[in-house]
Amino acid sequence: MENDVDDQRLNKTYVEIYTRWVIDPLAVPTARWLSRFGWVTPNRITAVSGITGLGAALCLFTGLLPLGGALFLIRFFIDCLDGKVARAQGTSSERGAALDLVMDVSGILLCSAALSWHLVVVSVLSPAIGFGLLVALGIFNWLLQYRKQLAERHAQGTGGANRAWSTDLPLIGSYVRWSKKMQMNPVPYTVEMETLALGVLPLFSNDRLAAVGITVALVFYSLACVVNFRRVWRIAGEADHTRTIRGEK
Repeated sequence: MENDVDDQRLNKTYVEIYTRWVIDPLAVPTARWLSRFGWVTPNRITAVSGITGLGAALCLFTGLLPLGGALFLIRFFIDCLDGKVARAQGTSSERGAALDLVMDVSGILLCSAALSWHLVVVSVLSPAIGFGLLVALGIFNWLLQYRKQLAERHAQGTGGANRAWSTDLPLIGSYVRWSKKMQMNPVPYTVEMETLALGVLPLFSNDRLAAVGITVALVFYSLACVVNFRRVWRIAGEADHTRTIRGEK
């Protein structure tokens, strides 16, 4: 998923580190070129991304990890094109955004389930870890979408991290300011985790290292669920406080 994050105070869009330095240098000119052809539409690109994700899941399920990992990486690249083409053609739509979300979430869930199943079958992954990852992914995606809807209702952007802060630590502060200048998230997040666990490790490693990737993904998404719940709780609390004040007035 092209996880653009809205800065609540600066009203800017921040992209993931992997997207900024690996995907965008090729995806931006590719999308610009594709947008010239009338038969190329964002929804068709999204459909191709979904088919590629299904192919990746089938390969991971059957143990063809290098091919599955490669297809997953290609799937993400294609997934990043539809929005760019839509903006270039001036054809952005709510239906297109909904289709993109469905294809993205289902592709990640299918690939996670397929790889986990294979690793359980070859006895290098506990079934509890594979099942736990699917549960964590489901809760994370629900919390993420609910947080965005809640934040939008209360005029708080997407309810993500507040990037208006800075730090006095010389190296870290400089890096954060540089990241903001580049409109880039300063730390790796979901895109990097998905790329590592479902793309890079299956492509370049063996079953055991792939199992380590799934385990790390479980820990990551469990923590991400906690982070998003805290953000939902904060937004809801601020909304309740505002409602109370208005009631007193």
